[in-house]
Amino acid sequence: MKKILLLLFCLYGVFVLNATEYTYVMSDYGKPAFTTSDGNFQTLGKKADGVTGPSYNGGEKSLDVRLYAKNTYTITSLKGVKITRIDFVISRTGKYNLTSLESTVGLCKVVGAPDFTASWTGETTEVTFTIGEKAIYGYDGETAAGQLDFTQLKITTDDASAIKTVKSSALNLFANNGVLTVTGFEDGTMIDIFDLTGSRRLSAPLNNGQIAIEQLNRGLYVVKIGNKVAKIMVN
Repeated sequence: MKKILLLLFCLYGVFVLNATEYTYVMSDYGKPAFTTSDGNFQTLGKKADGVTGPSYNGGEKSLDVRLYAKNTYTITSLKGVKITRIDFVISRTGKYNLTSLESTVGLCKVVGAPDFTASWTGETTEVTFTIGEKAIYGYDGETAAGQLDFTQLKITTDDASAIKTVKSSALNLFANNGVLTVTGFEDGTMIDIFDLTGSRRLSAPLNNGQIAIEQLNRGLYVVKIGNKVAKIMVN
């Protein structure tokens, strides 16, 4: 019979989960401003001080979101998880007009030939970029107006940032015969169980206040319910 012991001590340290990278293909959305299909992020392009507003190019050779000189582009985390990195995958046409980026927080790095990359690093739930005026990193150089044209948006998050640690005694957990029983939460509440490397080992909704955990190997795990976390030992 598998037993679980709830560790009765306060969890005031942050349990660090693995970072997660999300990749969004611009041709799936076909516009510069959208909410991602998984509901994790929202993007919003504005003309701001530019002459031309953001657009989507649906031509066969591009399929990119185009942000023109002095446009702004805001990326927001909708679930409170902090964004730590953003990579813009530059399109074929974007290599000609690649320009600098300024951000409200964090640091931006743009690289020209032969790599043609544009990336941001920081730690925030929202960041706004302003597109540079001249194509200083592109083939066309400063004789042309700057643009940021990208086919994919890659967003990396810190999955632990939305977790608030609490006293483990705030969670009432117990187990018997491979079943974890949780009281104080409605049926349908998602229960996530991670090993100590941060890998999710189990994710399931409560059903009659219980989930099956018989597939877990012996060891120490972290249970996350909403914004509450507790450690458990599976024997």
